[in-house]
Amino acid sequence: MYAKYLDQVLRLEKAGGASTLPAEMQVLVTGQYEKDVQEAYSKLAKLGTKAEAGSRYRIISLRKSARSKDAEIAIRACVDAREVILLDRNGKRSGRGTLRQDDLYFVRIGTRLAIAEGDSVRVETCEK
Repeated sequence: MYAKYLDQVLRLEKAGGASTLPAEMQVLVTGQYEKDVQEAYSKLAKLGTKAEAGSRYRIISLRKSARSKDAEIAIRACVDAREVILLDRNGKRSGRGTLRQDDLYFVRIGTRLAIAEGDSVRVETCEK
């Protein structure tokens, strides 16, 4: 599920954001988190920033973590996004991704899980 989510994030970044989330992303997120993701990719579209076609994420580590009272499951992942090259609206390189830690909380909706809460922070190293 997390790999699907990262794939959709990267697709949105390569597309330069979107005014509405694609259906493939909508089934992975819910509630306030869905609204937050939508807002982030709407802003990206307005800025004209996008990820270079060859950009990619690499999952360094993935483990269960302490869940919130409403979450069915929680994960902590460390993701290497340093191979994500950002381009400005003119196609000029403007930055690159970082090493980051994602904390995500999943709730059950019918027969599927969806991300209801999440946080992503830049880190210098991944946890062991």
